Amino acid sequence: MFSGQILAPLLGVDFFTSDGHGAYNVRDDIMEHLRCLFHRCKNLTKKDKMLKRMKKDKRLPGEIKEYLSRKYKALEKEELAKMREKFPQYFDEAGNFSGALTSNAIEGGNWKIKHELRTPYARCDTITARTVLICLMDSIWTFRKGVPQQSFGHKHTTFSFRKIMDC
Repeated sequence: MFSGQILAPLLGVDFFTSDGHGAYNVRDDIMEHLRCLFHRCKNLTKKDKMLKRMKKDKRLPGEIKEYLSRKYKALEKEELAKMREKFPQYFDEAGNFSGALTSNAIEGGNWKIKHELRTPYARCDTITARTVLICLMDSIWTFRKGVPQQSFGHKHTTFSFRKIMDC
């Protein structure tokens, strides 16, 4: 029931991406439901024999990270090929995809805001200024632990709070 309310604004879209939770299942004739690429990849690692072997052999974290990055890139390439066939209108002349393959940017934004709020708010007007400040602070946060870093979301999506703030 609640997911119906969440999905109502999406009526008429070509597709939507979610984490795959059953609450988001909708009839294909209404809109296409794509499973988040990151969540799919995460679930595939649970059955990955090579990854299990690497963990058992106590391989270096860098090696495991590189292996998982290659797996993710291969899955992403495969998914983009499917999207190019199904939804060519979401690709520009340079071949860049403007749709969402993952739900991570949304979830990341959600969790960042929830974490930074640190307290429940009863009224929307009191939460607005604090939320805007959190988004602004995050959009200019380029250093973590004293060194420049780029998050997974920034590497693999086009999401930024700056885009929201520009609206």
